Amino acid sequence: MNPHFVAVLLAMCAFVVPTAGRFVFTPILPLMQSDFGLSIVAAGWLAAANHLGYLAGALTAIRFPLSERGTIRVGLAGVVLSVAAMAAVQSVEGWFTFRLIAGVTSAWLLIHTSAWGLRNAVAAQRPQWSAYVFGGSGLGIITTGVLCAFWTLSGGGAAGAWLACGILLGIFALIVWPRAGDAGVRLQAAATPTANAPIPGIGRLIFAYGMCGFGYVTAATFLPVLARQVLGPSGSYVWFWPVFGVAAIVSTFLAARLGVRFGDIVAFRWCAVVMGIGNAAMALLSAGSALAFGTVAVGGTFMVATMIGLREARSRAPHDATRVIGRMTIAWAVGQCIGPVVSAYLTGAKESFSIALWVAAAATFVASVVTPPRLVR
Repeated sequence: MNPHFVAVLLAMCAFVVPTAGRFVFTPILPLMQSDFGLSIVAAGWLAAANHLGYLAGALTAIRFPLSERGTIRVGLAGVVLSVAAMAAVQSVEGWFTFRLIAGVTSAWLLIHTSAWGLRNAVAAQRPQWSAYVFGGSGLGIITTGVLCAFWTLSGGGAAGAWLACGILLGIFALIVWPRAGDAGVRLQAAATPTANAPIPGIGRLIFAYGMCGFGYVTAATFLPVLARQVLGPSGSYVWFWPVFGVAAIVSTFLAARLGVRFGDIVAFRWCAVVMGIGNAAMALLSAGSALAFGTVAVGGTFMVATMIGLREARSRAPHDATRVIGRMTIAWAVGQCIGPVVSAYLTGAKESFSIALWVAAAATFVASVVTPPRLVR
């Protein structure tokens, strides 16, 4: 087998760990509510802790004093141990600490794994293989979602779910560990000259990108809770999160074709529109079909918006890409930090997510409006 393709597949397995480490809280949240009486507001702050950690990790990833292989291994160990450690504590303060650690180490792992996988795809002259690397995100959501679904249906508790997911991620980490990254490579910020001329539409693009970060995260944090409110405790609600992951992985493989056919900025604008429609559909909460549509719409756009948004930024600022992509990443991270907390407070005493989802829908519709026009070269 082509050694570059083997590296890409290993990067995909590594990508499972940071994604699952960040989002495994979502399918376990209903169990934490049942076992510990965790409030929606506290859940919002725990989600925000993880996203805040991710922001901090993104800002420090290239400053880590290890090789690529060493940093990936530190990230793998950090995520696996912090997820498993959630089973050992029963306080919001303890959970907050471990979710923060999971966010920081997830960012280190994701950034260095992306560089490793994409470098091998380019070396093999197969840029389409990048879909496998980013497809690990959807695979992480699916695997942990299915595990948590069966665990919930079998009557298991929250602590056991955290431990089981930690063991599952540990298996992925062991697969990657012997050949993780490249031993002598360190990710460095590119030394690019600052552009003298203004970058057309970049401020609008950054703002729209941040709005999408805010707009997707309500569903990505509270989807099983929403599903249980609509469908009741029958058990079918547990499958909505794995469906979210399926939509994410399928959309990843379609993203390249959408960008090539319609242009990245056009595809980004319509991703924001579809994401907004999905949030609005879930805000109605009148039927399981509306919730299913919203699950696919949001799950199928948040990864696409991430990738093509960054690709468009790189296209608009080829000589200042590092700085611009950094600003884009910060905007997205800030949006997803604020989103769960705002949504939690908007639920009110009745814990209704309708207003929060309408706010999320409004944010993504605003993103579609402010997205700059296609760049004419």
